[in-house]
Amino acid sequence: MTAPGPVRAVLFDFAGTLFGRRRGTGWLGLGGPDEELIVRTLRHPDPVLPLMTADQRALWNGRDLSPGHNRAAYTTLFRLAGLRDEAALARVHRRLADPATWHPYPDTAATLRHLVARGLAIGVVSNISWDISRAFAAHELDALVGEFTLSYREGRCKPDPELFRRACERLGVPPGACLMVGDDPTTDGGATAVRMPFHHIAPAPVDDRPDALRRMLAERAL
Repeated sequence: MTAPGPVRAVLFDFAGTLFGRRRGTGWLGLGGPDEELIVRTLRHPDPVLPLMTADQRALWNGRDLSPGHNRAAYTTLFRLAGLRDEAALARVHRRLADPATWHPYPDTAATLRHLVARGLAIGVVSNISWDISRAFAAHELDALVGEFTLSYREGRCKPDPELFRRACERLGVPPGACLMVGDDPTTDGGATAVRMPFHHIAPAPVDDRPDALRRMLAERAL
């Protein structure tokens, strides 16, 4: 079946768009005030960022360029937020890149299967420092994705237009025939620089957002 309209492929962001975390702090498995501090800092890092030196801020801005950058950047963030427990730091680094802590939104699987059935290609473009295809595989969704374009492999991060161009080229579809779907108007919205339409999805815990992707399909007539 041919794809409806001009859209021939859909690119998705990962975190906050297709996958998210459960409500609360239990996914870290630390317990106590350390867990509260880490989750609060992850959700609201802005109060900590002004405490960084210029070099630390540069590292933070490039945190998704490699696993090493990511570990160093988050170690700095959590220490500036007040965490001193080295064992807790080691555990949180493992959990941040653990597929078991990430869950598809309730409508993710149905959305991806619907698009594939309509003949559209699917790609994921993510600022990330680990192989998120493992999270998709854990839920038997990896075969639905034609291309994972990940910042730590590409050496550049969204909103760099080149990241979107590469994803489109690998799917064999021009940018104007792709739709970018993501939760960050700045990074994901960078797709508009290559004349790719952008659809914003509001982020939320997995438990609290049952049908935003399905509504996107209806709004975009996909």
